[in-house]
Amino acid sequence: PRASKAADAAAATAAAARGAAAGGAAPSAPPAAADPPLVEHTGDFEEIVNSQPVQPFWKIPPLRAEIPAGVRLRVFDNDGAKEVASLAVTQPLVFGVDPERAHIVERGTKGVGVYPEHLALLYTPKGFALHPISGQSTFSSVVNHRALLVKLRSEASKMPAERAEHCHALLDQMQKQPTRSTLFQPGDGRKKLSWQASVFSMGRSERIYFLDVLTRPELMEESSKESGKKGGVDGEAGGDDAKDGDEVGAGVASSKDDAQETAAARSRSRSAASAPAAAGRGG
Repeated sequence: PRASKAADAAAATAAAARGAAAGGAAPSAPPAAADPPLVEHTGDFEEIVNSQPVQPFWKIPPLRAEIPAGVRLRVFDNDGAKEVASLAVTQPLVFGVDPERAHIVERGTKGVGVYPEHLALLYTPKGFALHPISGQSTFSSVVNHRALLVKLRSEASKMPAERAEHCHALLDQMQKQPTRSTLFQPGDGRKKLSWQASVFSMGRSERIYFLDVLTRPELMEESSKESGKKGGVDGEAGGDDAKDGDEVGAGVASSKDDAQETAAARSRSRSAASAPAAAGRGG
């Protein structure tokens, strides 16, 4: 009997040990709910860029200049810390909360104070411009958004040397000559975007849009060449581009300086052409 009891006790102890071992091994496997990366991305990658046909009520003006290839519109949350969408700009774009009427859609709580058709991004012979359709909008410089500035600095450091130098130089210049954010609405005219001010937002939304002309130096060179070719035509009174609106600080000064230099060059050219004729008459 004692041997039988000892055997039973040993068997019970062994069974308990096996049960404990089995029970201890189970928690070591990670629970299924602990690894849901796709769920986190669902909210970040909502359909911001509308994939459906769009029919705005606002009449989009016809293109009068070819949009330069390679310009991208980048969409950010958290003041530029998180990029949530990006697209190549190949046509005029309407922004708003109505997916049937806007190419770029602000959905849910992101679109606070944003109208169904709020704002349009256009391209004119003078460059990119924002046209207010409804409500208030803000356009600003990269340096007004700390997280975006840090992100662009980080991106620039990974670029080829020439492009990196170009980007850092522009960012340095913007930080030395900062500009204030500008609030505008229908009736204020179009606002011209430039490298000095290429960020905008709508209503009270915290989502920002960045027209990336900073990281592509060749785009700025092409734009300068086109501006030089069109020179006096763009500045004629009564032209549609006379209503394009304002450009911030240094951009306005730069445009005026360019116009003055062009006028001076033309004056010198006319003087040089008239000098031989005057000499001939004198002879």
